[in-house]
Amino acid sequence: MKKLCTIGGATQDIFIQYEGAETMHLHKKHEMTSYLLVEQGIKVDVPDMWYATGGGATNTACALVRLGLPVEAFFAVGDDRVGQTIVDFLMNEGVETSHYAVKKGFKTAVSFIIPSTEKNNVAFCYRGATRELVCEDFSDVEFSDFSFLYITSLAGRSRALLPSLIKKAHELGIPVASNPGIREIVHGDDVLESLHGIKILILNTLESTHLMRRLLEKGLSSPKKETLHTRFSSNGEPTLVKFFMSFEGEEISLFDYFTEVFKRGPSIVVVTNGKEGVYIGTPDKVYFHPSIKVEVVGALGAGDAFGSTFVGCLHLGKTLEEAIVLAVVNASS
Repeated sequence: MKKLCTIGGATQDIFIQYEGAETMHLHKKHEMTSYLLVEQGIKVDVPDMWYATGGGATNTACALVRLGLPVEAFFAVGDDRVGQTIVDFLMNEGVETSHYAVKKGFKTAVSFIIPSTEKNNVAFCYRGATRELVCEDFSDVEFSDFSFLYITSLAGRSRALLPSLIKKAHELGIPVASNPGIREIVHGDDVLESLHGIKILILNTLESTHLMRRLLEKGLSSPKKETLHTRFSSNGEPTLVKFFMSFEGEEISLFDYFTEVFKRGPSIVVVTNGKEGVYIGTPDKVYFHPSIKVEVVGALGAGDAFGSTFVGCLHLGKTLEEAIVLAVVNASS
């Protein structure tokens, strides 16, 4: 049986328990931005802390293998104990790790997770070895062994991987899901030039608006155009339907965004919008599913949980509607 392949980051996440940070809110015309405040010059007592394995490649691989799918993860770690801990964890989960890269001279990536009172945690990220995953690390990989590629966010030198991976997958007829990060979208054209080979594009609201802005700035689309004809499958009018973004005085709708992305290759486009819910666009319909109301411990990793479950369920033959519901449930757990 062919495997699914996940590609991206592998990190050690260090969670710090601290409830004393204050929050400051800045209100703008169409949004509110929150900032975490900590007083300068003080020593903060931390009552507890714990370690976990994180990163796009590892998070998605674990979610997919727990659905009963065969999965191999591609990532880079340093030649250190932290890196070996990540590899051991993945092996215990049943994820194949035959081709992970060890980068001498680099430390394994580490993230320090600082909680906020609103459960929208802040992460201080040392990317380390995860920035160094390059094409040469795939030289002995038989891509024909894979039935699907899931490419998560890529940092540093690893950003250059996206076009080559898309090209290889296209040559072999392998479908691709991609969840690029904000820096990949804003810096360079790799994401724009790779859209033609992506079947499922998964972004959050901020990433989606920046992608649309890049298309507009490069003259690849116009804010004045006929938009996607769609029937909205939800009662009421969710937030992003009311307002998505503006560009040079013109309002750009969520449907404009879906229409422009569909022109460039993807057939399923996902926009996650935090605690509000998720929007999924297809060429003839747009779906919205609200988040499940649960007590939130932290939102970190919820996007990976949704994306991997959504892709995995589609791969298992679930309908689009079934995949959306199951993915929302997993992202809320």
